[in-house]
Amino acid sequence: MNTTHIQAKESKVKTLAGWLITILLYYAWFSVFYDLITTHSIFPYASIAQYMRNFWLNFLPISLTFILNIILVTQYHCHSIYKKVAIDFVVSFALMFLVIGLYYVVYGLFISPNVDIPGVTMNNVLIFLIVEVVFYIRNFKREAKEKEEAERRTLQYRLEALQAQVNPHFLFNSLNILKSLILTDTDQSLAFVDRLSDIYRYLLANRDSRSVSLKDELEFMDSYASVLSMRFAEKFKVEVKGRDNVHQQEMVPYSLQLLLENVVKHNAFSRKSPMVVTVMVGLESVTVCNPIHRKPNATTSHFGLRYLASLCRSENQELRISDDGTTFRVELPYLHHTPQQP
Repeated sequence: MNTTHIQAKESKVKTLAGWLITILLYYAWFSVFYDLITTHSIFPYASIAQYMRNFWLNFLPISLTFILNIILVTQYHCHSIYKKVAIDFVVSFALMFLVIGLYYVVYGLFISPNVDIPGVTMNNVLIFLIVEVVFYIRNFKREAKEKEEAERRTLQYRLEALQAQVNPHFLFNSLNILKSLILTDTDQSLAFVDRLSDIYRYLLANRDSRSVSLKDELEFMDSYASVLSMRFAEKFKVEVKGRDNVHQQEMVPYSLQLLLENVVKHNAFSRKSPMVVTVMVGLESVTVCNPIHRKPNATTSHFGLRYLASLCRSENQELRISDDGTTFRVELPYLHHTPQQP
């Protein structure tokens, strides 16, 4: 059993234990509260034995009511909070009458049951309110934590995306390429400087952006692909298809650069076996695919792909990744898409 499963199991145990303690504390409070209202005494019993008999007659129905309300509130989902609360409230009272019926059936075998309807109703309302409040407080905390985690991943990804370009290895290779080009081909060296400056200009301009236009991202990818082509000579090439489909779509900044960097990082290529990456621009998504020539002993954290996948999920989209052993394909949906008017 891995760590994730152990943590999930521990979380469930803690949740169950928390609800059990809540039920016990609620019963202790409600019994005292109700006794004070009806008898003006916190212990209106002749003996401990009478108290224990009353305990078992009331604790089990109250516990069952609590459990049914917990299941109802946590398992039924609705986009509208008001609609959910209203439906929960109605169903909760239906469950209350179910518990009353079971009370008559089960306890009727041993005693003559007597149900205090006002007391049962007040008990059900209080339990319903407790469960609803606890549910929404926990839900709010969970959503806040998820939002904080998503923002943390976003910042980490942006930092890594920037570091991927400004790290010493990238600069060292770029400067070496520029040095050789200056000595052999002045025009190409100037083109290389222009492309390199385009890359850094784009990185700085969009470091705080949550999304960028498809057009700008493709232009950035062209600059980055050009630098890679010069770096690897005839060994690396990017082919873009479907540029006519570029309209008002928006996507994650640096996402195409990240996918190209993944290709370079995880694949071996040479003049005899060059790497040709195909970028297909569609109306709903961009697909990047490449032949697989894995480097021996290559390892990866898949952080970039996991980040892109989580960002797509937040937009109710799905990042599709396929690997058939010969071709690696990533389909990246647009974050925002405005259909082109005919």
